[in-house]
Amino acid sequence: MTAIETLISLVIGSLVAFVVFQQFGSLFSGIKANTDAAGMAVDARQALDTMADHFRNATPCTTCSTNTNSVFQTANATTFTYYTSNDGSAWVQYKYYSTTQGVYKAQTLYRVQNDGVVKAVASNITTFSLTYYKTSFYNASVLNTPWTAISGVPNTSDYPSICGVRFDLTVTWNGKPTRIQTMVRLRNSPKKVGADGTS
Repeated sequence: MTAIETLISLVIGSLVAFVVFQQFGSLFSGIKANTDAAGMAVDARQALDTMADHFRNATPCTTCSTNTNSVFQTANATTFTYYTSNDGSAWVQYKYYSTTQGVYKAQTLYRVQNDGVVKAVASNITTFSLTYYKTSFYNASVLNTPWTAISGVPNTSDYPSICGVRFDLTVTWNGKPTRIQTMVRLRNSPKKVGADGTS
């Protein structure tokens, strides 16, 4: 083999090695992106499940002058505040920020407690929506009473009748969206009414 042939072989070998290396690099990047996206979705799903576990035990405020017997202090398209005590002194708020506002980062769901504790629950949320459902009776699913979806934001007069909330969000990482949905059935709303019609 002449020197020229050897040189040509080296150049071709180098080009082949470079192409193979590039392909491995692309493959690794793709695998990492998919793994990261899946991990981000799993984290968001776990955070949502934890939130649901706490939220479903919301407590009706029996002494509040407004929205008596409601578990909600506020409820809208991106935010809801629920009571954790029957006198309304303790509450928890979940709020989604699509854009950065002060210390709150964009595309993040936050939990805020009445004692001032703030925690980021999930991030990289590119879409977020809440659908509220109401019914006239406690534990309506057992009584075969249908739930009614509230169109848009519930009125304050709807608060005592809200029995469930559907969460629908999309977590996006490296351009890969994952949709997550869950329905939370409230255990204490509407407030249970006893045989006397009041308790």
